[in-house]
Formats: sequence, C-alpha cells, structure tokens
Amino acid sequence: MGPPLRLALLLAATAFALAACVTVVVRPTLLTEEFRSSPVSDGDVLVVRGLALDSIPEACRRVAVLQGSGQQDFSNEAELVAELRKAAGKPGGNVVTILSWEEAGRAERVLDVMLRTGVDRDAVALALRCPEDVRGSLAGRGPGDGGAASDP
Repeated sequence: MGPPLRLALLLAATAFALAACVTVVVRPTLLTEEFRSSPVSDGDVLVVRGLALDSIPEACRRVAVLQGSGQQDFSNEAELVAELRKAAGKPGGNVVTILSWEEAGRAERVLDVMLRTGVDRDAVALALRCPEDVRGSLAGRGPGDGGAASDP
C-alpha cells in the first residue's frame, strides 16, 4: 500500500469519524426564561407524541420550541428524542411534545445515493413546564387517546 492510498484511507476514516460525531442537533427557541433557574434533568423529561397544540392543558407553560435534525445514516430516533429531552430540560421544561416528525422519503434517499446529499430525520417539538399532577395525566395517555407518552 503506497503513501497516496494510505493518505486517502486516513482522510476517509477521519471524515467518517467526524460525520459520526455530529449526528443530532437540536436548536431551541426560548419562549420564556421563567424556569431557567430550575433546569430538569433529561431523564425526568416526559416525551408525549400526538398532543395537539389546542389540547395542551392550560396549567402547562410553553417554554421553548425545539427544532431537531439528525443524519439518518448516522443516528436513530432514540438519539433525536434524547437530544430533544436535553434541550427541553435545560430551560426548565419537564414535558416535550413532538409536534411533527419527518423521515427521509424515497426521493431523498435516491438523491443521496446518486449525489451524496445526505438525508436527515427532522422533528419539531414544544417544551412545556407542567405541574406534577398534570404531567402525570399526560404520562397516562396511550396511543388510543391521541398520543403515546414515554418516560426514560
């Protein structure tokens, strides 16, 4: 194996390692700083799916809008959900409701194979601060109730 081939392999391995490091990004837009002094650990943030904006309990305060994305080839759904939890907990959210979730479609995947464009999974979520009794009622929601909830 000559030096040019060795260099090419080293560069390819480095590029792959760097791509694998930054696979999930969540960008928060704060709606209030009221709870910033009392962050919530990500393990204590409840994830709720399918909760419509108009059915958010009045006792819950909207803390932040979260926009997340992850490279589909280097991340999975669980990693994106984990990052949404972290981003919701930092400004004091104890519930994150996923408003939309999008996986790459067939056309995006074909373009990626042909042009190496990269494909992402994307999520938009809302971080909420809910009283414990309300949070408990959200945790009991099942798929038949319009949403599924999950704790760690």
